[in-house]
Amino acid sequence: MTTLELDELLAYARCPLEWWWQYRAGQPRPLTPDRMLRQALADALRFCREGHTADLTEALSWVWADWAEAWGKGSTVLQDLRTYAGLRNQVLAQMTRDRGRGPGLGQRLHAAGLSGLSRRLDRFAGEQGVYLAPGRAGPGSRFGDAFADSLLAAAQAQAFETPIQLAGAVLEGRGVVVIGSTRVSGALDLVTADGVAEVHDLVSRTPRRRRDAKHDARTIFAAQCTIDGLPALEGRERSVVVRQWLTGVSYTFTETSPGYLHTLLGGLMRGLASQAWLPRAVADPEGCTRCDLLATCQPSGWPEQHLLDPALAERTERLQKARRALRTALDARPEYQRVVGDALEQVATCLYGEELAWPGEAVALVKEFHERV
Repeated sequence: MTTLELDELLAYARCPLEWWWQYRAGQPRPLTPDRMLRQALADALRFCREGHTADLTEALSWVWADWAEAWGKGSTVLQDLRTYAGLRNQVLAQMTRDRGRGPGLGQRLHAAGLSGLSRRLDRFAGEQGVYLAPGRAGPGSRFGDAFADSLLAAAQAQAFETPIQLAGAVLEGRGVVVIGSTRVSGALDLVTADGVAEVHDLVSRTPRRRRDAKHDARTIFAAQCTIDGLPALEGRERSVVVRQWLTGVSYTFTETSPGYLHTLLGGLMRGLASQAWLPRAVADPEGCTRCDLLATCQPSGWPEQHLLDPALAERTERLQKARRALRTALDARPEYQRVVGDALEQVATCLYGEELAWPGEAVALVKEFHERV
């Protein structure tokens, strides 16, 4: 039985070339502010669950202090981050109260005296190997925003309709959904002692509609999967809590649509099987500028795929072997060569349509056997 990762399929859904560089070519993903934010929250929740503190803000400060110490800056960078986060979060709160009226975020941050600090924080992050995608450039510091968002998430935790239950909870557990002959395995942000799964959203800055959260593939996966160490669902669904940490909104679902998940994942698996590596740049060039694989995935790098892709190399080798075997067999019976050429032409037409749509290998094969007569 084939096993695929849910994150792998969702990466393919975002951009087949992103999937290709990470999962086929083995290109490592750099550390980004978004990943730091997600890791900081996961580590802070672990500290709280283990009883080191009941204060999520305090736990987050420990995580960031550990990073700052590892970078050799300690209290200096932490003080800069706290200064930036305090002022930025005040600005965002005021903009919420103003309901979009008044100056924009960039003007407000500049008026608060954060322009120089923002540049200094991002320059420091770059020196530590944190990747700042050019397409994410905007007002403020992307590195500072990750720290500020972690404090905002801790403050919003008190607003959740469904309280966080950490006693006996499992963080980053594993679940499996079986679709046909394929096992789809994925990580779960949190599973409570009562078996309720949680999906954590650290991206949405405005509340997502309940319907959109319910149809998220991660939500349905959490409701349908079999979790390691827990009894099977036996025909029922698991309750799922979706937490939007930056808005304080949470939804609880007791029923989802497994058919939607199977249709989505089935379509993605068919795309992988057919080796369709259409770049996101065709439809969403702005999305490419926000990707941390941008430097690798420039158009100049696309022709190199056949050199790095084992599946494409194997396919080419099989075609070459078939071509050599056919040529050897027909050398002894030249009277059959025209028939073979005509047959190959008919096969190519059935598979690919008009000759202009034939792949180069098919054109070369038909042309060769027509010319050998």
